[in-house]
This record gives sequence, structure tokens and C-alpha cells, in this order.
Amino acid sequence: MIQIYKKKNTDFSKNGDSPIFPSSAVVNAELNGAWTLELEHSIDDREIWKFIEEETVIKVPSFNGDQLFRVRKVEKSDSGIEAKAEPIFLDAKDDCFLTDVRPTGKNGQQALDIMCAANKKYTAESNITRATTAYYQYKNLISAINGDDSNSFVNRWGGEILYDNYKVIINERVGGDYGVELLYGKNIKADGLTEEIDMSDVVTRIYPKAYNGYKMSNNGYVDSPLIGNYPTVKADTITFSDVKMREDAQEDDEKNGVIVCDTQAELDNALIQKCRDQFAAGIDKPKVSISADMILLQDTDQYKDYKVLESVSLGDTIHCKHSKLGIVTDARVIALEYDCIQKRVTSVELGDFESNYFDRVTSSTDKIESIIAPDGSVMAEKVQGILNGIYTQLKLQSTVAKKVNGRAFTVEDLDPDSPLYGCMTWGTQGLQLAVRRTADGRDWDWTTAITAHGIFAGAIIAGVLADKTGKNYWNLDTGEFRLSAEAFKVDDQTVEDYVNGKINGMTQEEIFNILTNNQKNQGIYLKDGLLYINGSYVKSGKVKGEYIDARNLTVTNTAGQKTLAVDNNGNVDMNVRSLSILGSAIASEAYADRLGGNLLKGASLAETEIKQYWDVSGDLTYNQADPLKGNGAIMLEAPIFGSEGSSDDCYVSAKYSNNNPITAPGVYEARIWLKADTNTTIKVSINRTAFNCNVTTTWKQHRFMLDVKTPSTQGFQNFTIGGWGSIRAGDAVYIYKPEVIISYSPTDILNLLTNNGAMDGVFIRNGQLYVKGSYIDVDDLKALKATIGGFAIGTSGIYKGCTSLTSTAQGVYIGTNGIRLYATDNNSNETSFTFDLAKRTAALIGTSLLFKMRNFSEKAELSGADGTVTCKYGLHVYTKREPDISDGSYDSELVFKGLPHITSGTTLVRESGSARVCTSSSSSKRYKDHIAMLKDAEAEKLLDIPVVWFKYKEGYLAKEDRFVDKPLPGFYAEDVFHAFPECAMQNPDTSVEDWNYRTLIPPMLKLIQTMYNDIKQLKENKS
Repeated sequence: MIQIYKKKNTDFSKNGDSPIFPSSAVVNAELNGAWTLELEHSIDDREIWKFIEEETVIKVPSFNGDQLFRVRKVEKSDSGIEAKAEPIFLDAKDDCFLTDVRPTGKNGQQALDIMCAANKKYTAESNITRATTAYYQYKNLISAINGDDSNSFVNRWGGEILYDNYKVIINERVGGDYGVELLYGKNIKADGLTEEIDMSDVVTRIYPKAYNGYKMSNNGYVDSPLIGNYPTVKADTITFSDVKMREDAQEDDEKNGVIVCDTQAELDNALIQKCRDQFAAGIDKPKVSISADMILLQDTDQYKDYKVLESVSLGDTIHCKHSKLGIVTDARVIALEYDCIQKRVTSVELGDFESNYFDRVTSSTDKIESIIAPDGSVMAEKVQGILNGIYTQLKLQSTVAKKVNGRAFTVEDLDPDSPLYGCMTWGTQGLQLAVRRTADGRDWDWTTAITAHGIFAGAIIAGVLADKTGKNYWNLDTGEFRLSAEAFKVDDQTVEDYVNGKINGMTQEEIFNILTNNQKNQGIYLKDGLLYINGSYVKSGKVKGEYIDARNLTVTNTAGQKTLAVDNNGNVDMNVRSLSILGSAIASEAYADRLGGNLLKGASLAETEIKQYWDVSGDLTYNQADPLKGNGAIMLEAPIFGSEGSSDDCYVSAKYSNNNPITAPGVYEARIWLKADTNTTIKVSINRTAFNCNVTTTWKQHRFMLDVKTPSTQGFQNFTIGGWGSIRAGDAVYIYKPEVIISYSPTDILNLLTNNGAMDGVFIRNGQLYVKGSYIDVDDLKALKATIGGFAIGTSGIYKGCTSLTSTAQGVYIGTNGIRLYATDNNSNETSFTFDLAKRTAALIGTSLLFKMRNFSEKAELSGADGTVTCKYGLHVYTKREPDISDGSYDSELVFKGLPHITSGTTLVRESGSARVCTSSSSSKRYKDHIAMLKDAEAEKLLDIPVVWFKYKEGYLAKEDRFVDKPLPGFYAEDVFHAFPECAMQNPDTSVEDWNYRTLIPPMLKLIQTMYNDIKQLKENKS
């Protein structure tokens, strides 16, 4: 099924927003090149086509499983819609930006992990073991992986790319060799098939030369085993500069792999072997490029030969056998087309994707200059030949493993969730091991092989690797590595001479920059040629001197707690276990504990303290980021013990022997910071009582109180993080700053304050603290110069308030923010008056506002019943002080907003949805300046105004208006505006709102006068 996800839907683990039914959906993929999805969909009646928009995501079946593609381009026409999309991993062009990322000396997987760290949404997988370095500054992830510059991942590490949704796989090579053999070269023309056979670089006879031009005896040559398959001999010369006669050899040539010959016979044998190596590498075979369209071929005779290509995947090796020459040439699937609807490969392109070892521009190859291929990979033909031979033998062995008893056997577990997931094949040729599938999932990725010739593996776990003499060895248990001085040289110098030469040529600043990582490590610094030590980085030893600047001095104990601090002004802050002055104890350790010190030892969770004070079951990682922006946290990860995914013994516990925080009855409080990679619930126990902690992906401090009546003395840990199967296998929990302290009740604190009640000035009753008045030794509080809530107490009142005077219950608030008087009845109904100075508002709730003069019985009332303001007994509104007109500006107005519309009544002047109550403008001449008489032609413009019947649209008129849904004669304001603009009224946005009868009547009267005079004149003429 093909599904589509809307732009904002990112939950691709579930079904999409809609299935779509395209008429065509094709994925085109090119090895280390472009991947595209091209889709066509009809304009369907259900309008599913409307889901297909730019930036939506389409999930389609592809040659490597279900894949997500982001739509980048959509073209619509009357017949349908066409969309082009690219793998969703390419979103990283926009939202995974590398500002300054520098994988240094890393293998492929490590480098990709660092590069993808900018956005955790993207992941990568690689089996490239070669370590190298690259710098990426201001590049997006896609450009960093496969850009054109020499610093890109593909150019530095090599590899071939497969996109798998939000993961990219970059292995040494993708695809596999599954024994697919293709017969080609029948020279039969067929639509959909292109075969290109390049013989230009084929060599079947080599005339070899050694260093300095030495040749084989009698100008000898070496023929390929395939020379008889070609109609003519294809001869060429190759110079092997790593084969020398003794007189031409340098001192260290043999150590560096150069073949040194003492006789002509030895030279002949060496050159013969070199030529055979070239034939084994395929120099005697043509290059084959084939393009096959399976749809066009399916009805031809050629289809039976090419049908095998329908099961291939990108990067697969195809053994192409020439039908006439009988020569087998290996080619790779370098591009393919996959039909997502039929779920089949419909087109394949085969060719040579690997780096060429020789770049010949003439008929003679002068020499082999380097062992490095253009992509940076080592061209170790001998090593490659050994590995290929081993895996060929083992591959042959595995094909008979299930068929022949006693020669070879295969044991495999295909369940990826099983702890036994993997495969082993063994037999007469050796043993083969794998713990993962290939990138395309069609075979096992064999990483380890054991044969009679040796062990070949991605990783070898051993004790000591050494030569026969024992002079050179690598102890893998201790990390000790030794190469004999006489054997290990750099640029023809011993290591000691080389290093001394380098150091002697360096300046003081260059050496300092190396020592401090270009001054990023701040323990020491260089100033004016002198070297200084930063005191804050002195972690041990003694500092002596006549004067030590201790400003901003901080001392912490082994648990990371600050015990002594001196600020810039000399103020000292201490939090110590014991304190003595001139030998006299001031406070004991027990007393300090009673003041709330942490009862746990090793609370800093440093590695040394974990080993001394804590029991651990699980995998610990130290120096993790903590919630205070430091690196004091640890990560506890439960190992995977079984398929159930649970472990009962993953925990960090305080040792009972030397770190037991619960030794006496009392109320204890436990505190601990926790977070996890995924939301989970773990247990934290104190005195063997467990509490559940809901741990999320962000740091949170969890606290628990426990009243301990009887401390546990069973010998088990009395403080544990985890355990009880609460940390699931594979889960990781981050831990920071565990604490167990004595929790004091208010009564405990009062007893400390009053010497267990001996001091009687204060007491607790029903949880409240009281001060006994008899202990206030004054007759009047004024004598104490006391205040109440910041208000001074005087002889005649309370004055000079601070910010407010507030009753403890409901009633009164008086302060700088205003005044509030309030009360509630038994039904919680509030009656209040609030005057808020900050908000500049006054509010009455549950009451009315009455206005009454002292000498009059009449009153006015303002209330807010039914959600409206009601004014009883009259309302007088004055908008200006002067009785006459002003300059015409409306600086004082009575404005109504949101009024309903009716067809008759008081006329209001409208302006942007509001109406102003105004006195109509006067028609008196004394307020007007005469301009001219209205002309007949001007008045006649009114004749262009159409008179119509109309009714107002539903909802426009007030529902009680008598003309609701009834016809009315009239005309439209827009028609008036077009005929006579001066007679229409416009809104501030220039839309036409109404016509003005005071400007419309005068030209109408002018028309009547003109018509009257014309009629009168006609009557007179007739008589």
C-alpha cells in the first residue's frame, strides 16, 4: 500500500493520513548518486489527489523495504498530477547543519555518529574501519557526506550509500555477490537492451619490465589464461618498479616490500608472478556496461537471459559471461528502477563502479606509482586476493551446508530480536561467523573467518600479539605496545632522533599550544614569555608562599559539597563536619549532621568514590552532563541478559559496611536527580522501602520522606537506586547528587530553638507558632518601634505603610495597589468593592452604586444586572462646556458602538461600525459660504440612478423591525456614488455605505424646478 502523510504529520510508525492510488510510482536509484520517486495520479472523484502537495511525505514499497520520500515538486494538469520526491533523509540538507564538526582519527561509524549529532533525528551505519580525519564548517549533513569537495565523507572514508528512511548506510560496499550469472553478447537487437563491451584496455600478453629497465630473459613475456578466447593477442608493457636487481636496491628496500633479485632467474620468476597478479585482477577481461529495461524485454527472446536481474539490488555483483568469448566479467548494479506498484525491478544498469588501478593514456604503462586508489583506499592486491579466496571457499562451503552431511553445516537464528541472532557456517574449508545481515538484508555480513591459513576478522580479541623473536609485541590486556627501535623509523630516522629534531625546531609558543590543545586546556597559561599556573586547576599537593590570594576561594569535600568559601570582600562561609578554634571544639560532626548534612558518602559519584562506597550492578559511564551544567552525573545501563528485556540486579547501592545512612530512628528525606533516554519508572529505596520514580528525558529532582521506626540491620544496602527489575535491559538512567538527610519537624526545630522548651517565649499549638505576650517587656508596642506588615505603630494610629495592610481572612486590603473590601455568603457568593490603582479599574460585585445628596431624598442608581449596565431615574450627558459651536473638531463626543439597524427612527451618523449622537448641521446661510448655483446638467446626473425594489439580507435588521424580509423601494448607495459622488457617504476604507438625503434632495429639487419651468413654458407656447 502506498500512503501519504500531511506536512505536519511526523508519526511515520503509524498509517498515513490517506492511502493513494497512483497510476505510476517508480523509484530510480543510482549508486552514490541521486534517488528519486516519480509518481503520477489521476484527478479522482474522491479527491485523493488533493493530498499530494509539496512537502508531504509518501511511503512506498522500494527495493530495500518501505521507504519515506519527501515531495519536492508537483505539477498539475487537467488529466492528473505528477510529483517528484526524494528520500526523507535528504531533509538533513535543511535541518542538520554542521557549524564546526571535526571527526579526528575516527573510523566510519564514529565519524558519522559525530556528524549526525547535530540532529538526533538522523542516524548512520557504517562498517568502514579505516580511520581518518575531516573538518566540516558551515555545511549541511548531506553536503558533508557526499559533496563534491575532497573533505566529504565519501571522499575521505570512501564507501557506498544506501538510504533507509532517517538512516543512511555507508559501507565499504553495498549489495552482495549472490552468484547471479548473466549471459550477454548474443548480438541480437532488442528494444530495451543496450550492451557496451569495451576491449580497449584488455591485455592478454604482458612484456614486463623491472626497475631500471631490466626485462625477462630473451625479451620474454607472460600470457593470460584467456589469450585463446580472443581472436588476436592484446600485448602491452608494464613496468614493476618494486622489482629490482641487487645492484639497484637501497638499504631498506626489502623491509619495505621491494622484491630484490640476485640472478636473472630470480628476476624472471618475480616478473612472471607480477604478471599473473595482474591477470587475477582482471586486466585480461573487457569492461562491460549493460542497460536493461525489463518491461520492454519481457516479450522478447532476450528476456530469459535477463530475467535474473529482476531480483537484484543496488550494488550487487553480476557475473557477466560473454556468449561467444566465454569470458566472465564481474559488473555491479550501479543504477536501477523499481516499480512501487508491481513491487519489481523494471530496469537495471550494470557497469564498473570500482576505482581503476591503472590510468593508461598510451599503449605502454610505465609504472605502478602508488598503492592508493583515487578514492583513498589501499590497493592491497595480495591481501585482497587472500580475503577473496577465503570468502570464495567459505561461500562455496555454505552453499552445500544444508545438503551434504559431513562436509559443511550452517546454524543460524534469523530473529533480529533474539540474543542469539547470527549465523555460523563450518566445514572442511574453515569456519565463518556473522552477527548481522548485509545492508540489503539478503545475506549474512560475514566479518570473521577461520581457515587453515589463518584468522581474518573485523576484531580480534587476544592476549598478546608478538613476532617470533618477541622484540615487537602488543599486549591487548594492558595496552602495552612495543616496536624495536632498529625496525621502526620515521623518514629514515629513529623515533628518538625524529622527535628530538622536531622539538628542537619548535618555538616556546608552538610547544605551549601542543601542550594545552591550542590553549583550550586552561590549567596553565603563557604571558610575556613566562609560564603561569591557574590556581583553580590545582587539585592536589601543596601551595606555599608568603602571600596567597584566596579571594573567591572555594573548598569542597570528597562528596562535592562546598565546605569553605571566601568571597572578594573576605566574607567566609563554612559548612563543616567539625570546627575548632585554638584546639577547642566548636561544633562536632554529629552536630553538623543534625543540621542537615548529607548522610551518604561518595555522593559526588566520582569513579574512585563509587568503588569505595557503592555497590554497582550494571554498566556505568562517568562524567556525564548534570543538571547544573557540569559533568558530575553517571549513566547506569542495564545489560541485556535475555529476551525478556529485564534484569533484577541493575542498581547503584550505598554499601552497608561503610556507607549506611540509616543508623537510628527518625524522619529521613531522600533526594536524587534522575533522567533517562526514554520515559520510564524506576525504584529508589531507603531503609528497604521502595518508592516509584517517574523518570523522563529531562532532569528532575525526586524527593521522598520516610519515618524510620526501626533501621534495617539485615546487612543489605539501606539506600538503593534501581533494583527490583525496575531498570529494563538496554535502558539507560542518568543519576546525579544522591542525598539522605535528617528531616526536622517544626517541633524539632522549636525544641532546638528553645532548649527543649526551657526557653518559654514561643510555643506551638495546633500547628501554629505563638509568641507569649508576657515576654514582651513594654507597656505599649510603640515603645518597641514595632511595625505590622511594614506599617509603623504610632500613638494615634498605624501610619507610614510599607506596601499593604491585609486581613488574614476575607475582609480588607489597603495598599499601594489600591483598596479592596470583600466578603462571601454561605453559598460562596462574593460581594466586593475593588479599586485597583495598578490596572486603573474600579469594580463592584454583588451590589449597586447609589448616588444621593445629603439634603435630598431622591437618589440615582447604577447597577449591572443581567450583564448590562442599568441607569435608573435619569441620565444627563454633557459633552462640552461651551454652549456654542467650537472649531468643528470632535474632541468631546458621545459615542455608541454595536447598535442594531432599523429603517426608521433617530438618524445616527455612521463611522466604521459606530454611531455618534450629534446635532444635525444647520441649513442657515450664516454658517455657509456661497460658491455657485447648481446647474441643470449637474442635477440631471441623478436621472442615471436606478430605482429598485429590494429587501435587507437576513440578520441585518433588528428582529423587531417591521420591514424584516419585506420589499422596499429605493436605490443603492453605490449607484448614487457613481452618478453623484457628493450625495453618497463612504467609510474610512473608501467603501460606499449610504446616501445622504441632505445632499440628494437639493439636486432633486433642482430637477423638479427645471421640469416645472419646462412644463410651464410648453403650456404657454401651446396657448
